[in-house]
Amino acid sequence: MSTAPFSQTSLINYIRENSSFSRREIMGCLNKGLIYVNGNVSSDANQPVSKNDAIIVKGSPIYQRKRLYYMFNKPTNVISTYKDPKGRKDLSYFIKKYRLPTTLRPCGRLDRHSSGLLIFSNDGDFINRLLHPSFSIKKTYEITINHPLSDRHKKQLEQGFFLEDGPVSIQFDTIFSQSHFLVTITIGRNRILRRSFEFFGYEIQVLHRHAIGPLQLKDLPFGQFKELSISKIKTLVLN
Repeated sequence: MSTAPFSQTSLINYIRENSSFSRREIMGCLNKGLIYVNGNVSSDANQPVSKNDAIIVKGSPIYQRKRLYYMFNKPTNVISTYKDPKGRKDLSYFIKKYRLPTTLRPCGRLDRHSSGLLIFSNDGDFINRLLHPSFSIKKTYEITINHPLSDRHKKQLEQGFFLEDGPVSIQFDTIFSQSHFLVTITIGRNRILRRSFEFFGYEIQVLHRHAIGPLQLKDLPFGQFKELSISKIKTLVLN
């Protein structure tokens, strides 16, 4: 059995995940004929490869690094990138704080004012699968809005409606009050919950992601990581 849930990825992703070469450097090497796959020169960045292939870049072999998977409880006022042009606190602060590999990447984002579960990995194929719309992975959020939700609007949110970028429907799992809910969605479009409630005249004041599929934050403190086993990752994308 493979040491990772997925065995194949593109040549460029494989090299990026298992070396210090940047995307630009890899493309330059491909153009110059400096990358070999199983003894043959490759010029195709998207060539499918696996850990069983012999890959050489500029005369040095590229070996598969251990695949890593973490959950992270993102605090508010943190940007979901590794470098913010405005100098605000971003995810790189926590990667450095806990001395984690810089090859780890977040699977998706939470906006600055949202908190909760993010998954990190250095497995590019896993990240692509997790983010692909065809998987329709459930994500559970606790939200608080600025004034009570009417029964009519709740029904419309549940039954479905259209935003400019497509259809939306939201499942209400727990009703704490008329302005405080636990909801589930399977859509991963940008700021989809905030835009959905804004469409009906409400503002989300608190948005916290509790779970992605079967993975739950539970008591993981804000700003901390927890390593995930491969068996956990498989239940996330193979169920």
